[in-house]
Amino acid sequence: MMWKSFEQRIRDIASFRWNKPAIAETIAGIKCDCVLKESDRWIVIEITQENSLEKVRRDITKLLTVRNSLFIEGIYCQCYFVMQDKPTDSMRQSGEAQRIKVMSGMEFQNEYFEYDNYLYARKQKQFGSLINMETGRPEENSYIRVAYRNKKDGNEVYIDDIIDLLLKGRKIVLKGDFGLGKSRCVKEVFDCLSNDQLVNPYVIAINLRDHWGAKRAQEILLRHFEDMGLRAGSIIKTFDNANFVYLLDGFDEIGTQSWSSDIQRMQHIREISVCALKDLISKVQGGILITGRDYYFNSDDEMLSCLGLDDKQTIILECHSEFTETELLEFMSQNIPELTEKGKIKQLPVWFPKRPLVIQLMQKYAEDMFSVEHTLDDICSFWYVLLSKICEREAKIYPALNPEVIKKVLLYLADITRFRTDNVGPITQNDLSDAFISAAGITPNDETAIMLQRLPSLGRISADSPDRQFLDSFILDGLRAESIIQLSKSWNAEVFQKEWINPLNQIGLGILAEYIGNNSKRRESFFLLARNASSAKNQILAADIVSALCMLSEDYMDFREVVIDGGYFSNLSFEGKEIQRLTIMNSIIDKLDLTNSKMAENVEIRKSIISTIYGISSKDSIPSQFYDCEVKQFEMLATNTLVKRARLSDSQKILAEMIHKLFFQPGKGRREETLLRETAGSSNKKLSQNILSELVKEKLVKIVPGDEGDVYKPVRRETGRMDKMLTDLTLSKDPLWIKVTEMG
Repeated sequence: MMWKSFEQRIRDIASFRWNKPAIAETIAGIKCDCVLKESDRWIVIEITQENSLEKVRRDITKLLTVRNSLFIEGIYCQCYFVMQDKPTDSMRQSGEAQRIKVMSGMEFQNEYFEYDNYLYARKQKQFGSLINMETGRPEENSYIRVAYRNKKDGNEVYIDDIIDLLLKGRKIVLKGDFGLGKSRCVKEVFDCLSNDQLVNPYVIAINLRDHWGAKRAQEILLRHFEDMGLRAGSIIKTFDNANFVYLLDGFDEIGTQSWSSDIQRMQHIREISVCALKDLISKVQGGILITGRDYYFNSDDEMLSCLGLDDKQTIILECHSEFTETELLEFMSQNIPELTEKGKIKQLPVWFPKRPLVIQLMQKYAEDMFSVEHTLDDICSFWYVLLSKICEREAKIYPALNPEVIKKVLLYLADITRFRTDNVGPITQNDLSDAFISAAGITPNDETAIMLQRLPSLGRISADSPDRQFLDSFILDGLRAESIIQLSKSWNAEVFQKEWINPLNQIGLGILAEYIGNNSKRRESFFLLARNASSAKNQILAADIVSALCMLSEDYMDFREVVIDGGYFSNLSFEGKEIQRLTIMNSIIDKLDLTNSKMAENVEIRKSIISTIYGISSKDSIPSQFYDCEVKQFEMLATNTLVKRARLSDSQKILAEMIHKLFFQPGKGRREETLLRETAGSSNKKLSQNILSELVKEKLVKIVPGDEGDVYKPVRRETGRMDKMLTDLTLSKDPLWIKVTEMG
C-alpha cells in the first residue's frame, strides 16, 4: 500500500462524512494530517501506518496539545487516531482515556459507508448472467485472461487495461452477444478493484435488469443497496464523486421487452427505458464500465445518444466470438478437470468448439459427458453426447417433458432455418408453437411455453422483435446434421420435396461424415438419400450428403449418376480421390479442393459459381470436366499439398503426410493398406512401413481390429505435438522427426 494513497483516502472519507474540505494543517506548531473546520467545532485526524503502542501514545499526546490549544480559542475539537491495521485493546484504551477514538482505516470508513459489508454482500449475489444453472448460485469459474477488441482502433484490450482506464475516470462500453463473457468481465474487474479497499476507488456493480422502470440515478442506487440489505443514505450524498467506479451490466435488460413495427417509436421506447441509466452516467465523475448486447440499439450513435455518452471520450469494446486455442485449453484445465485431469488430453481436436456459449453448456454437463467412453474420439461422438446431455438437462428442469420431445423440438427448429434467408433465423413464436405440436402432438401450455422461450442456444433476434435465432453455429450445424441422420433412419419422402436454401457447414459435414464412416452399411442408405433428393426438389440435401461422402477416408467414390442441379456446397473436397459418375450444375460451391484428385470423364461441373478452388493455381489448370463455371479465386497450397511442396526428404514427407491423414482429416483411423498407398507409393513402401511402426512404437498411433483388417487410430492427446511438428517441419526439434529424418 502506498502511504499517500491511504492518507488521501482517509481525508476523502472524512470529507464525505462531514461535508467539509479535509486538509492538512499545522496547529499550535503541530502538523495535523487531516483537519475539517466548522465555526466552533473542528475535527482533527491523525493518520498513520505504524502499528506500535508507542506511536499511538506519542500521537495521542500531540492531539491533546492541539485540542487544548483550540479550546483556549473557544473551538471544540473532536479527535481521531486512524491507523492502517486494526488497533489492539491497549491502543484503544490509551485513546479512550483521553476521549480520542483509536481505530483502523476500515473502521473509520465503515462509520460513514459500510463498504466491506457491501463487498461481502455483493459477492454473494449473481453477476449478470453468471449463474450455475444446476444450483442457482452465482457461477464461480476461474477467470481466463482474454482479449477484447477496441472498436475504434482494432487494438486488443485486456482486464488490466480496462482497470487502468477506469481508474483514470474513463467511460467504457463492452458489447457482445449472449454468452461471450460480458458479465464475467464485470465480475473480474469488481474482484480486482475490491482487493485493496483503502487504496482503490469504491466499486459498485449493478445488474441493470433489476431496475426496470427507474427514472433517476438515485432510484437505481436505492434499489441496489436495498437488494444487498444495506442502507444507501451515505452513498446517495456522494455517489457522483470521482472516488466511485460503476460497473453497469446489461443495458439491454433494463429496457422494456415490448416491441413495435414503428422504428422511431422503438427508438423512443429505448430512450425512455434507459433514462435512469443516462442520469447516472451523466452525473458520475469516476470511471464507468457499461455492458450490453450489440443488437439492442440500432447503431453506436443511437447507443451513445441514449446513454448520454460522448463519442470522443467513450471507449467501445467488443467481445471476441471464440476462444483462442490457448485460452480454451487454459479455461478447460481450470474449470473442466474431468477433461484434462490425469493427462487425458493435452491438445483439443481440431473440430472442438471454441465459442464460449458451447463451452458453458458443455461445462454444465462435463461430469456426465466425459464419463462417457469415446466422447472425444471424433466429432460425431462428441456431438451425440452433448445433444443428449442438453436434452436431459432441460427435461430435469421441466419434468412434464422428456428428452426426446426436446430433441425433436430443436431438430424441427433447425430444419426451419434451412429456409430462412438469415441462415440462423428468424424463428417466430408460431414456429416455436408448431415445433412443440410436431414433437409432442399437443399445444404448448404455460409451462412448456416458458421452456420454448429459453431453449439452449436460442436468443432474441433484436430488441424490436420477439423472434428468436440460433446463437451458436456449432449447435445449429450439429442439429442440421442430426436431422439428416434421423432421416436416414426413418424415411420421410416429404423432405425430398422441400427447397432448402442453407447448406451444412464444416461442423455439420464432419458430424455427418463421421456417422456414415462409422459403419460401411450406412453408405448405401445415404447414396439413396442423395439420389432421391437430387431427383426431387431438395438439391441442398443432396449437396450436403455428397459433400459428407467426399470426406470419408476413401480414395474412390462412385456417385452412380447423381445429378445436382441448383445445389449449394459450403465445402466440397475431392482431395486424394478418384470421383466417378457425378454431375453438378447451376450450383454454388464456396470451397472446392481438387488437390491430388482424379475426375473421370463421366464427372461434370457445369454453369456453377465457385468461390475458391484449392489445389490448382490458375484458370489454365481447371480440369476439362468444368464447363462455363465462374471461379473467383485459386489457391495452390491446401492441406497435404503444403507438406508435399516443403522440400522435404522422402522420409520427412511420408511422416508429415501420415500425421496429416491420421490426425487432421475426418475419420477415426485408416487401414494399413490405404495409409501406405496414400503416403508412399510402391517405391517407398518399406520406408513407409518403418515410419508407421515408429508411430506405433512411440504410442502416437494404436492398432485396432477392423472389418477389413487392422485400422491405425491416432492417440488424440498427442494432437498438439503433431500439430507443432507439421508447423515446424524442417525446423522441428522433435525426437521423432529427427529419428525419421535419419531414415533418409
